[in-house]
Amino acid sequence: MDFGVSKFRRLLFVSCAGLASTNLLDLTDTMIAGNILGEKALSAMNLFWPCVDLQFFLCMAVASGTAILYSRAVGDFDARRAENAFSNGLILAGLVGLALGTGLWFLRAPAAAFYGVTGETLAYLTDYWRVFVIEVVIFPVYVYLNTMVVCDGDSRVSAFSFTTELAVNAVASYFLCKAYGTAGCATGSIVSTLSGMAVASTHFLRKTNSLTFRWHFSLRDSLSAFLADLPEASVSLFTAVVYVVMNKLLIVDFGEDVLPVMTAVIATNGFALFLYGVPPAAQPIVNVYRSEGNFGSVRRVMRAALATSLALGVLTGLVFVLFPGVVVRLIGVTTPEIVQQSCAAIRVVACSYPFVAVTALFTAYYLYVERALLSVSLVALQSVVLPILLSAAGARALGQDGFWIGYAAASPLALLLFFAVLKQIC
Repeated sequence: MDFGVSKFRRLLFVSCAGLASTNLLDLTDTMIAGNILGEKALSAMNLFWPCVDLQFFLCMAVASGTAILYSRAVGDFDARRAENAFSNGLILAGLVGLALGTGLWFLRAPAAAFYGVTGETLAYLTDYWRVFVIEVVIFPVYVYLNTMVVCDGDSRVSAFSFTTELAVNAVASYFLCKAYGTAGCATGSIVSTLSGMAVASTHFLRKTNSLTFRWHFSLRDSLSAFLADLPEASVSLFTAVVYVVMNKLLIVDFGEDVLPVMTAVIATNGFALFLYGVPPAAQPIVNVYRSEGNFGSVRRVMRAALATSLALGVLTGLVFVLFPGVVVRLIGVTTPEIVQQSCAAIRVVACSYPFVAVTALFTAYYLYVERALLSVSLVALQSVVLPILLSAAGARALGQDGFWIGYAAASPLALLLFFAVLKQIC
């Protein structure tokens, strides 16, 4: 077997497992709120979900972008530049969290008015939003510290940090939700993030630590860090936009009572997030081979990655087509009509997962070959433009079933259009 293909397969499990685990944290509050408080709470959590995606976009842009700059400085044996990159990133993460938290605080009322929800859904949304802004402030620093600890070679501390956060979040959110509703869920998230941050910080007490903080902040360095990972991080930004629009379309066309169906679809997409782990497993190997001019090995690794993406996409889609009720039960949907609608929506959306997996790989490939504009264009087409247009058209033509058919059709159509255009310009 080719060495690069063998190395890709060894990295694959770690990469996919990391994404799957990260998503489990994001879904914890949703599952707890749905099972304890009911479907109105699920609707509220769904409406807040775009804020989580926006937060993740900014966190990853800062953390991963800084890690890229830091690694380059270390590779060049430039200790001062590495120190500046780490220090600048830490300050930037704090400022991003503070700015986003402040912005979301003032957006709470306009967002509720935009969606037009009332009654219990509005009350649950308000309670959760009001407390979760504190989590938004501290979370970028937590993600940044974990990313840099891994970058410094201490993956064990990072893994223990994540495990601590997950365990504390599950326990704290469960009991606090019972006592204080959705505000309790948000408080549990804050407690768990602080716990994980405390564990990650123990890396700085180790002799192997090479991360040194000195007061350094530069707008130029901040912009460089942000742009370094922008194409890949933009997936979360586009997802936030499309979820906002789709929630609004559902409310306008079918009423807020069907929002738990959207929550079920979001949860299913979340459980399938590990499909995006294939490109990071291939990325370091492809970049090394490209640097060496070994394009034969690049092609072999990419063929293996493509076959893996397609196989995982088909298998994942098949599982959710056959067993959509598992997700529905996990998030706490119980109303028979909503259960039926959720299962139908999951089955339709799951059919798109092979195309989603392949799109993720091609998006990453065009980053590898330094054609970021093509990469971002494919992401925008598949994640925003076509889902909104096709789901709206489907809803008008076929009702709620058409809404989900249109959403699922976005990925295969995006690939078709993208390669049709690429053939003309290349």
